[in-house]
Amino acid sequence: MVPVSNRSYQGYLIFVKSHIYKLIACLLLLLIFMQYLADFMITTQRLIQSSASISSLSSTIKWPLVMSAINHNNSIFNPTLKDRRLSSTLNEQHQLQQQQLLLQQHSQIQNSIQRLNSNFKLPPSPSSSSSSNVNVNASASESTFSSNKFDLPVTNNYLTNASQLELCPLIPPKLVGRLKVMTEILDWAHLEEQFPDIETGGCFRPKNCIARQKVAIIVPYRDRELHLRILIHNLHPMLQRQQIDYCIYIIEQMKDTMFNRAKLFNIGFMEASKQKDYDCFIFHDVDLVPEDDRNLYRCAEQPRHMSVAINTMKYKLPYNGIFGGVSALSKKQMIALNGFSNEYWGWGGEDDDMSHRISYHGFRITRYPETIARYSMLRHPKETPNPDRYKKLYSAKRRFRTDGLSSLKYKKLDTIFQKLYTWILVDALQP
Repeated sequence: MVPVSNRSYQGYLIFVKSHIYKLIACLLLLLIFMQYLADFMITTQRLIQSSASISSLSSTIKWPLVMSAINHNNSIFNPTLKDRRLSSTLNEQHQLQQQQLLLQQHSQIQNSIQRLNSNFKLPPSPSSSSSSNVNVNASASESTFSSNKFDLPVTNNYLTNASQLELCPLIPPKLVGRLKVMTEILDWAHLEEQFPDIETGGCFRPKNCIARQKVAIIVPYRDRELHLRILIHNLHPMLQRQQIDYCIYIIEQMKDTMFNRAKLFNIGFMEASKQKDYDCFIFHDVDLVPEDDRNLYRCAEQPRHMSVAINTMKYKLPYNGIFGGVSALSKKQMIALNGFSNEYWGWGGEDDDMSHRISYHGFRITRYPETIARYSMLRHPKETPNPDRYKKLYSAKRRFRTDGLSSLKYKKLDTIFQKLYTWILVDALQP
């Protein structure tokens, strides 16, 4: 027979066990409720603050969203960018202040120019060459004084009416998607007639909005005139639909030397930067024609490989590290990478060198999907391979800081501002 005291203790244990689980469940439910309540209050407070900030902004100023690039797996980065509009109002206010400051600086510079011109007469620019077909403006960037010495770049003229214009849409409204490549070879006179809105030098900017970036298209060139006509015929209409402020630069290397594609990219970067303050540089082979205008010719936060899918490669990416064909680098990225290597004479090696530079400096190659980043390659004879390309690649890492923009040497022989492009002839100074 169990003593009374033991029976009372056992009854107490049974009571506690029967209710302890209920108590724990209640505590868990209470904690979950408090968590949801806290999240709701924080979200509500953010929405109230964002709405108040948005209502105080001018309706005519729209700060662009940052356009994400595409990663190595060809998937779109962060599909919820549209939801960031509410959290970007501080950037919008900063942009409004920056534009107002630019307008003030523009006015001050123009006043300074007028005072300088009234007291100082610029001497004429010396001629750049004795050749009969040399453009007078060819050596303007090399002369001590020139007519553009105190002028703002042409692309900055829209600052005067920035208050009336909005930024161009993040997604251009007139894109058509997949394109039919125009392979008909027209003479230059007929091509020029087709593009009346193109300014001399192969430049264009939208008239009804402010382009989001100023872009220089750099095309290394030698003995490919038919390819150049086809490329120009296809590029200009596509870039106009993309609402880009751009110019096309044809960098031709003189004959009787081995072709150095990467060095011509560096030369194009330097020469274009002397003419305008570009944000973005598209390095473009002359024999690759885009097949889809959704492949926007813009730069992103990371270097972008644009020619992902090429017809001669069955529209498949050969390997993940490839960076050849067509690529996009911002001005900041080019400077950080020290540009391309100058050491690759002949075909091959320079693209892989740049891919290694990108990884070495902490960047990553981004891409659009294969369904968009499509190109047609025009037929051409096989190039002479660079016999030393593997040796150069093996020792490339040791030269990243000393081989590139920092060591660039060349001689500019001529510059002509054609209707549909700016042509620059150079001696790459092969050793």
